[in-house]
Amino acid sequence: MATLRISGWYVPPADKNTFCLIREAGLNHIFIQGDEIGNGCKDVSLAEKYLCLCDAVGLEAYVQKGDDVPAAELAGKADVLRRHKSFCGVLAFDEPAADMFRELGEERVRFFRNGMLGDFFVNLYPSYARSEWIIHDYNVYVRSFAETLVRSGGTKDWLSFDHYPLMYEQDHTFGLTEHWLSDTQTVAETGEKFGLRTNAFVQTMPFSANGDSYGSRDRVPSLADLRLQVYTYLAFGFAGITYFCVGTPVPNFEFLERHYAMFDRGGKPTPLYGVVKQLNGEIGAFACEYAALKRQGTYMCRRSASAQVQYCIGQKPFSSTERIRFFAADGNVLFGHFAGDGCEALIPVNFGETTRECIKRCTVRFTEHMPYTLWQRGKCTRARGEEMTFLLGPGEGVFVRIG
Repeated sequence: MATLRISGWYVPPADKNTFCLIREAGLNHIFIQGDEIGNGCKDVSLAEKYLCLCDAVGLEAYVQKGDDVPAAELAGKADVLRRHKSFCGVLAFDEPAADMFRELGEERVRFFRNGMLGDFFVNLYPSYARSEWIIHDYNVYVRSFAETLVRSGGTKDWLSFDHYPLMYEQDHTFGLTEHWLSDTQTVAETGEKFGLRTNAFVQTMPFSANGDSYGSRDRVPSLADLRLQVYTYLAFGFAGITYFCVGTPVPNFEFLERHYAMFDRGGKPTPLYGVVKQLNGEIGAFACEYAALKRQGTYMCRRSASAQVQYCIGQKPFSSTERIRFFAADGNVLFGHFAGDGCEALIPVNFGETTRECIKRCTVRFTEHMPYTLWQRGKCTRARGEEMTFLLGPGEGVFVRIG
């Protein structure tokens, strides 16, 4: 049965209790990546230590390939990796520049020719990367990589990207990056066009040494911040999300001593662990229902102007369907429309910088008296009627199944 892939980036210290907690928080995959395992598959014994933990707790895992580990060398270690039931593929590269795509495509062909199994996972840059790395056009960059995957036989691969939207504005207040929605739409639509599964990284911790300067990400995400990101990606039909990070990276130019992720550098859970666990409990309640449906479109009930919703201008408005007459909201609400399995569904999200948004009222009018189910904050409510209304707090999203 298909379900939502919920993964985490950067492993904490190897400890069975820590990995039990990761699984209990609702993650089902993890990237064995970070300072704890050195150069990935160069010393496969380090990766194996983590694969054994994942085997024991029921997590699936990607193993970081390593910067100077060619496919031929990796193939020599394939049997060691594949004997672990948790092994699901290799993290081949994180954030490649466009001039690397040809080499990655050739590497992918050798990867499978030499008998590896599982995914060949690559994660792409956001649009705010250096322009020469993304061919000066984000649509071209993403499409070019998708074409590379398909040419090398990757018709069921992942199209993944990271865009960390929680930032500081010019006046040192919290804000959202300008092109987050357009990047998300680009990846979603490219994935659909090429038949690729889509994955997005979720900004789950503070980073940056720039304090509250413009563009800094040095802010601890709240539950509302995480809801906003996750439900937005669900509204665009993403098949996976990756929390950045699970373990806390060692201090460097980007991560400071005071920064923390879901687990601190000693492997102890932080307040962010509880926030992620709560959110995963919400989305886990409807994950199987969600995974069985196909996105029909993503729309915005636009009631006020902002840079983040400019991409919606000129898009076709939502039209009535077999079961839904209209959707309305009294503020900016993003919503995805889905269909399949004899029903339709909506994922509305109270969209905007969470510290400035208010509670919004949403109304769905049906074409006739019919059954519907609402999943909100982990609670499932079933009813019948010609109309339903619900309130969304800042960043909050819900899943509504109709029929």
